[in-house]
Amino acid sequence: EPVGSPADKAALMNKLSPKLDPRGDTDFVTALELARRQFAETDTGDKVPVIMLLTDGEPDPYPGALADEEFMAEYMELLWEEVGLLADEGILIYNVAFSDEIDPEVIRRISTETRGLYYIMADPGDLLVAFYQALEALKDRRSFLEETVDLGSGGTHAFSFDVEEHIRQLNLVLVGDAAVEGGLDVVVTPPRGSAGDVDQLLVSGRESYQAVILSRPGEEQYGRWEVEVSGSGEIAALGNADLYLEAILIDPVPSASYPLNEPMDIRVEMIAREDYADAVFHLDLQVAGPDGAIPVDIPLVREGNSFHGVFEEADQIGDYELSWQVYRGADLLFSNTAAVEVRQLPLITSDFFVDAEGFRLGEEMVVSSSLTRDARRIQEGPTLQVESFDLDLEYRDGARINLPLFDSGDRDHGNSRAGDGIWSNRLLFDREGSATATLTATGEYQGAEFILKRSFGFSVAEAGRVAVSVLPEELWTQPGRSLEVPLQIDSQSPFTQTLRISTPTENVELVQDRVTVPPGENATAMLDTVVGEGAGFGSFYITLDLEAEDGMTPVEPEAVDFEVMLLTRGEAFQRQYSGLGMTAGIAGVSAVLFGVILFGGGSLLHSAYLKPRLRLKGYLVFHPEGDNPGHGGEKTRQVDLGQAGKPEVVVSFNSANQRADFIIVDDSYNHDLVISNSWHDNLPRFLRGWKALLTRNLAVETTLKATPPGIIESGGSVQTTIELHPGDIFSTGSFTFNYQKGRQAGTSVNGKGKDILDGKM
Repeated sequence: EPVGSPADKAALMNKLSPKLDPRGDTDFVTALELARRQFAETDTGDKVPVIMLLTDGEPDPYPGALADEEFMAEYMELLWEEVGLLADEGILIYNVAFSDEIDPEVIRRISTETRGLYYIMADPGDLLVAFYQALEALKDRRSFLEETVDLGSGGTHAFSFDVEEHIRQLNLVLVGDAAVEGGLDVVVTPPRGSAGDVDQLLVSGRESYQAVILSRPGEEQYGRWEVEVSGSGEIAALGNADLYLEAILIDPVPSASYPLNEPMDIRVEMIAREDYADAVFHLDLQVAGPDGAIPVDIPLVREGNSFHGVFEEADQIGDYELSWQVYRGADLLFSNTAAVEVRQLPLITSDFFVDAEGFRLGEEMVVSSSLTRDARRIQEGPTLQVESFDLDLEYRDGARINLPLFDSGDRDHGNSRAGDGIWSNRLLFDREGSATATLTATGEYQGAEFILKRSFGFSVAEAGRVAVSVLPEELWTQPGRSLEVPLQIDSQSPFTQTLRISTPTENVELVQDRVTVPPGENATAMLDTVVGEGAGFGSFYITLDLEAEDGMTPVEPEAVDFEVMLLTRGEAFQRQYSGLGMTAGIAGVSAVLFGVILFGGGSLLHSAYLKPRLRLKGYLVFHPEGDNPGHGGEKTRQVDLGQAGKPEVVVSFNSANQRADFIIVDDSYNHDLVISNSWHDNLPRFLRGWKALLTRNLAVETTLKATPPGIIESGGSVQTTIELHPGDIFSTGSFTFNYQKGRQAGTSVNGKGKDILDGKM
């Protein structure tokens, strides 16, 4: 039934009696089937469907069922099928179990598979606390009070808290011992007037618990509130709040440890609801070190809903306090603080990067993480023992996902080599929404236990769709000439989309085979094509095949057909100049001649002048990782990139790769290294030729990319693509590479696709 008004909330709290009597049969399947049917008949709108499953025992659908092993095996199969259906429909299950007869593994699995949480209690009197904690997680509430006081044989204690403009709803629960007679008495005192004058205030409960709820406070309710509780025995007080406005410290994780002498990346995420959603805010942040010095102001850069900055002075062991304030104009709306401990510890590095556009629903990635010190990856050994390495995803709607990472060498985990200090696992983004990903590593370093955390904010959304059509224009050209095809592209996707275009039509060449469209834009793109000289005159039909480069976004239609008129030279001249006077004709001919010079000359310059300067030069000097060339280690080897004579060279660890220019055989790896030069690749070829002629120094960019599942370690970070400069050192596979412009002493290789380690390993 709906719960909205204070009367509805009071009725619900009265039903949640702590005096539950564990008895009767426990039929999980029937209960979950009923809940699923009720959701199927209910329009939940944009709200998250959640089942609260309360149970006092293990699955036991009728008296004596546990003794029938065959029946129970079939029953448990039905249970997991039902749980799978609920998970597929995005329905969370929050499990609350009490009594000594529950099966914790069943409880854990039900909640884990549906992305929910679970609570196991020995005393049903803790039900209200579990329900309260579940709602805190589901509604993403912020805790402001968690305290226990002992009133002995009888006494009074007062709790105070502040109500401010950014608070949407405040919730306070006071729980006593159900066995203590007399119960609890609660007196609420607002900052002005009496509690009876506040319509938004609800105070309700039973003998052993009382709840205080203040919904949507007005300006007259802002200020210091006091709640006085009278009773005996231990009293637990839990307080949290729904906020219109939040500024959450994502990284570093509050109360976590952080490595000494490492730049401290700081990220604060803003969440604004209802009337605050369109307001303009700015955020200030300071860091105070353990020496009592004046706090340092950290410059922040806004990236979407996040503010990012770096603290460079974590150079002392001790506690650092971060404090931040949110302003609307000159008005302070929100402030908070957090403490971070700095110690001699390694640093978590990861390729779980934050794409500003987020991840696509259904997308899969291999999350790889390591522990590093002084920009070097640390492997397990006498100095480091890792007990666990986990990635936890916490969605705003209360869904939780735990993904353990492994250094196992198991390809099912996306891990290529055991014991190399790279911990990984495959992650499928199968749930929409905003979330926080937290990497947690626990273990022992230099004899001391540690818990390291690093967090990232991200979002997951449907890939959307892209619609493509050819604009209804009369298209014509001559055989052997170029043709611009006007494509109307309507992107209904929240992501930047790159379309791959190909054609099965003979005598048609695509000068460009990709078109990029920003998120949600409706744009016209001119597709450059050339019609071959072998095409006949008259009507000519061209087909374009279309697909999204990400492979997840549907393109509608998947192919477009259109007609082109192929004209003779005379027909083309007449079509182009019909209706024009002599002056216009001369101007047109001049324009054509200028175009020929511009296009033809630029194309010639591109081929004869620019392309030779884009050919890769230099050498990749490499040796096995851990070897020390020149000090008794194995002799270095090198790849002469200039030998290929191309702007893009492929060095492969896969001996069967026929497109490779060079091969390094290593049975543990099979990825490629693609080294390429680029210079104004976004310009048409003829413009690049002219620009190259007029540019004194060509600023050519050299990039190195590892194809999946390969990675590149450089400068203490793990990446798949880096910009390459002479002198750069990087590691991939089981080798360390040094990119040099000049030839080095060592073993080199000649010949396309030759194994450059043949007979030397």
